[in-house]
Amino acid sequence: MPVPGTPGENHPGLGNRPGAGVRRGVFRQEPQRPEWEDITEYGPAILAAVVMPFTFSIANGIAIGFTAYVLVKALTGKITDVHPAVWLLAVASVLFFIKDI
Repeated sequence: MPVPGTPGENHPGLGNRPGAGVRRGVFRQEPQRPEWEDITEYGPAILAAVVMPFTFSIANGIAIGFTAYVLVKALTGKITDVHPAVWLLAVASVLFFIKDI
């Protein structure tokens, strides 16, 4: 039952519609093709996809993916290809794993 005075008061179930709008906007974009010639681009994504079912955690897979992407780019000398936001997410991912130790 909607809370009186909220947008979903007259239309139950419409409280989640802003999320649907964001989802439509994301899926409306043209998907980009991965660069299959460069293993530093797709390798961490495959690693993340493999880790998820073995750890029973999507969060662990995503964290491993960000960390592996930054490490692979750093080790291959393509450090300028890494966006600062990805660095931040990789550091947050390492901290995510350290807190469990």
